Amino acid sequence: IMISSIQSSSILYSVLLIGLFIPKASTSLLTCTSDRPGSQTHRILYVPSKFMPKTKEEQKWAAVLCCIYTHVEKYDNDGDNSYLETYDGSEYSVGKGGFLTTAKKVKKDICNMSMGSQDCSSKQKCMEDALEDPKTNPPSQNPTTGGTSPLLQRCMKKANRIHRRQKKSTVEAYKTSIKECKPLSGADKKTCFVSKKKIKNDELKRIEGKKWAKEKKCSQKHGRHF
Repeated sequence: IMISSIQSSSILYSVLLIGLFIPKASTSLLTCTSDRPGSQTHRILYVPSKFMPKTKEEQKWAAVLCCIYTHVEKYDNDGDNSYLETYDGSEYSVGKGGFLTTAKKVKKDICNMSMGSQDCSSKQKCMEDALEDPKTNPPSQNPTTGGTSPLLQRCMKKANRIHRRQKKSTVEAYKTSIKECKPLSGADKKTCFVSKKKIKNDELKRIEGKKWAKEKKCSQKHGRHF
């Protein structure tokens, strides 16, 4: 019995290190790989190591967040603050407190967001199922990735987040730069706008190339499982 207990604790500890969970009938723990259809894939809730979900109730709420495309990841920090990274890559503090307090606040915040309200509406059944005992009533709508490796998923998501931020920065730089063209007139003004637009487009092409190279590297490193 003692050996079995030690083995179970070891397995649970290994799974917790992954940092993302949805209930499963046999173990009640599984990597969350839910992705929203379209370019906006998922949010990330960063939680201090000491607050990562451990109890059954905490795991249920991790599953609730997974239903609405919000993954839970740990970060090594001695503080008490958790942070939510939204679809556009921006982050904000969701305050201090244990996982249950944080998860419930994050769900409320998301359901009050524009796209989040749509997620909460379409995944209401999934969230209700997640709060039931996973051993007797596992969530019926847990999204999956069709067999894609979780490590590959993470690598790809990171590449996409970097790509979105770089594109946003490039577009903002372009909007600022064209202000230099407005005082000009005639052919000079037209030439200025054309030049600024070319610089922007060249940079966007470069960013796309870097994204493609990163995704290729992710696939080579982590492979695909179909």
